Amino acid sequence: MAGVPLFAGRHKDGQPVGKPPVLAGNGPATQVEQRPTLYQWIDVKTGKTVATAPISGVNISGVIEGANNSVAIVSEDRRTAFDSRTGRNFAKESDGSWIDVKTGKQVQSVPLTGVNIGGVIEGANNGVAILGHDGRTAFDPRTGRNFAKEPIKQPPAYRPERGR
Repeated sequence: MAGVPLFAGRHKDGQPVGKPPVLAGNGPATQVEQRPTLYQWIDVKTGKTVATAPISGVNISGVIEGANNSVAIVSEDRRTAFDSRTGRNFAKESDGSWIDVKTGKQVQSVPLTGVNIGGVIEGANNGVAILGHDGRTAFDPRTGRNFAKEPIKQPPAYRPERGR
């Protein structure tokens, strides 16, 4: 670009000022998308995926008789949940994760158990998944079921061929 001064808004190579030159291999079509790892809960004995619910107080401390136990009750369609003690509403996203409706932020999930369907019933032996200290395991003492949190195998991100 002979005759074009450097202060006219272009680099010596003709590329506009303010945009980095596109070099082979670093353009938008060749960058690999970084996706967050998604997780699922499985039943350890069967290896099968289980339904989930947003985490609540009972998943940490268990059901405490006489206490106002915090529990996320999941709707019949399994797409929403409500914790009456905290007043929090939750919605299930298309990828299977749960979000807090007010904040829009993702919340931790736990395996769905009886307590997330019927609530805490005084004197009943409520099934509840108690989260392990590592956050990747859970146990339901009523049913004896063990659960594990595993990454979901995703297909590789699209990466177009270069140099053609």
